Amino acid sequence: MQINIALKLFIYSVLVFIFSGCGSISGYNEYSLYDRDYSSSEKQEGEKPLSKWKLYTVKVDGREYINIPEKNYITLKIWANNRYGGYSGCNGFTGHINIKHNFIQFTEFLSTSKGCPGNPSIETIIFDALKNANNYYIENGHLFLRHDNETLIVYVQDNLSDD
Repeated sequence: MQINIALKLFIYSVLVFIFSGCGSISGYNEYSLYDRDYSSSEKQEGEKPLSKWKLYTVKVDGREYINIPEKNYITLKIWANNRYGGYSGCNGFTGHINIKHNFIQFTEFLSTSKGCPGNPSIETIIFDALKNANNYYIENGHLFLRHDNETLIVYVQDNLSDD
């Protein structure tokens, strides 16, 4: 039960982090992670992400959870070439992201396959939130990933200098 709460909180925090970091990037605003199209060839090996987020909260079964022990390690990163990636607290993940205005869609989801504790694990909750998100907004350094009008996960902006 406590793992489910932690997973939900982690998922919610990651989303807040993702969406809140974009407002500080030159050429971007708090309503958009990025508003230009980039070809996949533009990402060079070792390129820093446009925005980096850490989990803040996650919603599970209609309840919001903040006290997730692993949440400082659960991340989401967005690159200029419509790619995303991160760490779920158990496995690394990556994929393609579609963003237009406040619409968002995480696709081509790939992750490493290390087994994760809990039923469901925090990772499962985070992955489900990312896959179900269809819109977002950024406010006060927090990225809110939502499905229609329901916030699924919130991330808080992280420092890009660590990458």
